[in-house]
Amino acid sequence: QVQVAITSGSKSVINYGLGVEHTFSPTSSGFASFRTDFSAVDPEADRVITSTTWNLFFLTAGGSLKIGASEITLGGSLGFGNDTRERLIELIPEEQRDLLSDLDSETKLSYRSLRFIISLAL
Repeated sequence: QVQVAITSGSKSVINYGLGVEHTFSPTSSGFASFRTDFSAVDPEADRVITSTTWNLFFLTAGGSLKIGASEITLGGSLGFGNDTRERLIELIPEEQRDLLSDLDSETKLSYRSLRFIISLAL
């Protein structure tokens, strides 16, 4: 019989967002925003069942243009975040570790996303 116990802990987080839209003329406008997506993983918990503990940040910008009765909107969003995690599994055999003595016991993780906004209203 195998007994498995999984524990996890979460903390309260508050995420923020700020956006602005500006009308340049009766036919054109622009927008920009910033928002966060903070991790709820509790670093004090013994174990976590997720591998993503990073805090994420998103920048979005774009514009709209009215042409006759139609409107086209174009924009983009960049998301980014970083984290450092302790290496839980050692993949290098012990007899070969001396050759790689400068190998860190932590792993650096990066998150990047790029999203495009395309809209056509007829």
